[in-house]
Amino acid sequence: MEREGPLAVLTDAAKAGRSAVVLVAGEAGMGKTSVVDLFARQVADRSAVFVGACDDLLVPPALGPIREALRDVAGPVKRVR
Repeated sequence: MEREGPLAVLTDAAKAGRSAVVLVAGEAGMGKTSVVDLFARQVADRSAVFVGACDDLLVPPALGPIREALRDVAGPVKRVR
C-alpha cells in the first residue's frame, strides 16, 4: 500500500482541528494497521486517536469497532490541544 497518500489524508484531518471519524479500508495485508499506527504516533502529542477494527471472519457485536476503540477510555473523552 502506498502509505504517504493515506497518511497525508489522516494528518490533514487532524490538522483541521475538528473531531472526525475516519474509515481505513482495504484488502488484508495492504498495510492499513501500519498506516494507522504511524499516524497515531505522529499526532499523539496533540490529538486523541481511538482505533477499532472489524474481522470479516467474526460477527462483531453491535457497534463493535466503536466499542473496541473506546474500551480503555475511563470517563468522558477530553479535548486534547
